[in-house]
Amino acid sequence: MNWDAIGAVGEILGAIAVFVTLLYVAVQIRQNTKALRISSSSYINDALANLQSAIRSDADFADIWLRGCQSVVALTEIERARFSSHLLEMLNLAEYIHRLEQQDVLETHIDFVSWMALLYRDNPGIRAFLDSIETVGSQELLSRVRDPSNAKGANVFSAEFYRGASRTG
Repeated sequence: MNWDAIGAVGEILGAIAVFVTLLYVAVQIRQNTKALRISSSSYINDALANLQSAIRSDADFADIWLRGCQSVVALTEIERARFSSHLLEMLNLAEYIHRLEQQDVLETHIDFVSWMALLYRDNPGIRAFLDSIETVGSQELLSRVRDPSNAKGANVFSAEFYRGASRTG
């Protein structure tokens, strides 16, 4: 057998091996992306449940939250710390979702940025707090939250929302 034929067969086998390897890597990347999406969705759902639970299960904090939404100044120092901490957790979650969406890793069923924009638009206390922080998270996220055209949905932190719900329910 001549060396040229052996070389040609070797090149063909090498090309096949490269193709199989690339195919394997593509399948692994796809599985990894799917696992990352599932993990991220689970983290987001848990974080949202924790944020809601803080208000739902603690009447004192629910009172602080509702008063803070109207005016951070009206809160005591300890209440302001609790309110601010909760709001910063919300911002961290919004930042996490924002970054995952930028990387096309995740599409959520919850438009969290729109919800944050709604809270910003309709709640003077939240607006004052978010306007006072310039270095938390990305500037792009803060501008999206501050843009009134991004505010969609019902403001569940307003007394009007509950008066309307009691009339219809």
